[in-house]
Amino acid sequence: MRRKHTGVALAAPGPYTLQIIPGQGMRDVPALETVMSGLVLDTRQPVALELAARDTQAGTERFFVTRTTTQTSLDHVCDQLYARYPQAVLRTLAADPLAPLAPHEAVTCVTLRPGAPSYLPFRMWKPREWQEEGADPLLGVLAALDHLPKHHRAVAHLVLVPASATWSAGSQRMAQEHPLEQERAARQSQQRQSSGGSPIDVLLLGLLVLMLVLVRSFWVPLHRILPAWAFQAADALLHGKPLHLTAAQTWQVGLAGFAVLVGCLLVFMLFDQIRQRLFGSRTRIYDQQLVRRKTERIAYRAVLRISVIGPALTPEGQQAVVAPLPPWRLIRWHDLSCWGREQGHRWRLVTRARRQQKAVRRNVADRVIAAYRAYHLASGNYFVPHQGPGWLARLRLVETTARWKSLFPWYQGVQRSPLLLTAEEVASLFHLLQGADLGQTALVERSPIRTLPVSQVLTTGPGWQLGTNRHAGH
Repeated sequence: MRRKHTGVALAAPGPYTLQIIPGQGMRDVPALETVMSGLVLDTRQPVALELAARDTQAGTERFFVTRTTTQTSLDHVCDQLYARYPQAVLRTLAADPLAPLAPHEAVTCVTLRPGAPSYLPFRMWKPREWQEEGADPLLGVLAALDHLPKHHRAVAHLVLVPASATWSAGSQRMAQEHPLEQERAARQSQQRQSSGGSPIDVLLLGLLVLMLVLVRSFWVPLHRILPAWAFQAADALLHGKPLHLTAAQTWQVGLAGFAVLVGCLLVFMLFDQIRQRLFGSRTRIYDQQLVRRKTERIAYRAVLRISVIGPALTPEGQQAVVAPLPPWRLIRWHDLSCWGREQGHRWRLVTRARRQQKAVRRNVADRVIAAYRAYHLASGNYFVPHQGPGWLARLRLVETTARWKSLFPWYQGVQRSPLLLTAEEVASLFHLLQGADLGQTALVERSPIRTLPVSQVLTTGPGWQLGTNRHAGH
């Protein structure tokens, strides 16, 4: 049979997107990891896996989306998904969740960056834990995307490109070496050098000699800077004579002593920093098994963004439009001052309305960020939210020319992203709901039927055509 992807045009313009409708079935962890291992063709054709939601009259509709840059990559993603999810349905989107912004819309974009080195993994679930009802961490993310405010849409956007096959070459030693091995070696080396002068002692002695040389060099100018009574008081102290200082002189001595104390403290802090940077290193504590589990697998460079799109102004702010200026021939100073006061009041209303809408979008993003904490691991890696500039997030979504759009694509920054995810981690961050979880989740479209492949004899033999069989994209 000839393969046919339902609803996919052969020459679709712009970004190539498909909605993934999950079907009935059970989760298979090895199958999830396998499909994610070969999902992306190469570094020039990134793939995005998205959890999207939009407000509708029936409620907040949530759905799964895949996005590519070429038709070849899109066909490859379809083949890989159909091979592991034969009951799923892939079709074109009725409305792109990352469609260009309307003039009255604004966007809030938060990027989740790794908080620990790339050789530390995120939290993973055991195969038996996946089979338990309600244990899927993706249910929390979908719940955070529920109950969106009116006229809002949100997208959890995971962009992937293959990392180098030797991405973990610099970290594989940590999988074999104990984290305290370097500290033990440094302690043994320090004990061997205790009989002689250590490099730290030599450095401090050299700095002391340098300070004495500088003091000797500036001793003559010091006589010109300090008052004569200071040398007389120092000479009296050396000979054991009583001091006779005025109140002003006593105050100056106190300030000078405080300045010397602060100077000595700063010099000590400088020496301590030099010692730590040159001769000391902070011991990194890590779990060798976690490092081995992460570094022995292939990885993707990924960008995980949360975009919330909604109205830029509240209804009250939309009514506060710019007041028209009277014709210049009829303008009087009183009319101009009244117009300025009215315009200032309207501008304050608009600014307040924009802040309110920005707070609403940020609250939605905070809910999704909290849901992704399920992937944090205390002894491993975790996500750190970073909200980028609003103008950059808007440039990715505005409708512009193809040349300008190529400067700010939806996959911007993925080639240099510090977030490295294995196929197992990608599978836990994005997969289709299965089993009882799919039936218990509201407003998530699912395939209502279960299909089976038809025998080739029934499709190629002579006779009357009774119907059409579609299974796994065929």
